[in-house]
Amino acid sequence: MDAFINGFLRESNAIENVWDDESLKQAWKAWRYLAKQKELTTENLLKTHAILMIGKLDYDEIGAWRKAPVWIGGREATPWYAVPDLMNQWIKHVNSCGKVAKQDKNNADELVRQDHVWFEFIHPFIDGNGRVGRMIMNWQRLKAGLSLLILFEKEKQEYYKWFERKESNERKRS
Repeated sequence: MDAFINGFLRESNAIENVWDDESLKQAWKAWRYLAKQKELTTENLLKTHAILMIGKLDYDEIGAWRKAPVWIGGREATPWYAVPDLMNQWIKHVNSCGKVAKQDKNNADELVRQDHVWFEFIHPFIDGNGRVGRMIMNWQRLKAGLSLLILFEKEKQEYYKWFERKESNERKRS
C-alpha cells in the first residue's frame, strides 16, 4: 500500500510541476495526518494544507484560507471573501455525502469526483489547492470503500476535462 500511496503523492505533485524530495516528504506527512481523520473539519483541512505547504508560502498563507484573488485556467476563482462560507458548506456536504457514497457504491466514484471539482472551483488556498484537493479526494474514496485513485501527470489533460464539464454546466445555469 505504501508504494501505491507514494505513486499517488508523487504523481499529484508532478501534476503541479513539483518534483523535489522535500515536497514529497511533506506530502507524505500531510497524507498520514489526513488519513487518520474520521471526518473533515475546517481545522484538519487547514492543518493538512499547513503540513503540505510549510516553507512554500508566506507564514500567514500557510494553513489559511486565501485573502486575495487567484486565477485558474483563465478564469477568476471564487472571490476570496466568499471562501470561508463556501468551505463550511462544502465540508458539511462532504461529510454527509460520504455516508451516501459508502452506501451507494454504483455512484460513489462520481460523487467523490463532483466534490473534488467543487473544491477546486472554490480554490480556497493561495497555492496548494490541487495537491490538497487530490488528497481529500482520495481520503473520501477510502471512506466510501473505494480504492485510491492515481491521476498520472502524463494524463493530466484527461483530469483537466473534469473541470471543463463543470464550467459548461455552470454556463448553462447562468
